[in-house]
Amino acid sequence: MIFITLEATGWIPKYRDIDGTLFGRIVESPMFSEWFTFYETQHFNLLTVFFGICFLVPEIIRAIRNVFVSK
Repeated sequence: MIFITLEATGWIPKYRDIDGTLFGRIVESPMFSEWFTFYETQHFNLLTVFFGICFLVPEIIRAIRNVFVSK
């Protein structure tokens, strides 16, 4: 919701230029230019995928543990 609001109002934080860095190469890869285009701002796309991985992976592990570990 925060990213949607920031992008709709134009209040996008001024980030450093990421060209030539690791994050710049990740953002310019075909995965982020074709598949993960939730927002027009490349930084928001990168942050969305990062937060998705950080929140989804532990929950998937927890669900697998609940299924296979008997109490």
